[in-house]
Amino acid sequence: MSNLIIIFLLFLTLCTFKLAEAQQLVGSQLDSVNLSEVEFELANILAEESEVSLQQVLVQVSVIQDVSHDTSFVYDLYIDFDPTRYQNARVGIYPLKFEEQFVFWGKRVANYTKQTSWESGRFYLHDISTGKISWIFTADTRRLYEPKPPSPHHSSASPYTTLDDMSRWLRFIRLESRDSVTDSLPKKQIAQ
Repeated sequence: MSNLIIIFLLFLTLCTFKLAEAQQLVGSQLDSVNLSEVEFELANILAEESEVSLQQVLVQVSVIQDVSHDTSFVYDLYIDFDPTRYQNARVGIYPLKFEEQFVFWGKRVANYTKQTSWESGRFYLHDISTGKISWIFTADTRRLYEPKPPSPHHSSASPYTTLDDMSRWLRFIRLESRDSVTDSLPKKQIAQ
């Protein structure tokens, strides 16, 4: 009899945890107002007010729900940029190649997604001047970018990426559009 009581109490405890997880998932959904706020916040993180060159090339930031997940709300971060909009008489053309821009903003996405209350899935970068689109899982950005602790000898906030770090990033970058990715995923079943 006492074993039955223990099993019943264990069952109740597990059910309580499952209920708490379900409530957290419901709470992580973004409504249209929150979605707009998140997009505005992310745009300001990717191109701060003092970063004129980034402000010039950043076209649009979109946070789009990934509907392939049927148990939770997951959002993709989709960034449109156009390096041909860059104007600087001293420098000339925009100094970053597509891959360098991807890693540069990927690091900022990594820091940002560490502190969000909602779950992110993928980070997409779209160069609208060439049509080039690439993506990476945001979990991979967080794994690839671990900020160095501050050191008195060098700046830990260096915008430069070492060759080793760049090659690690390049191994995770996928050259596919969001449409081709979402079309290839299994669709969630709709109960009728």
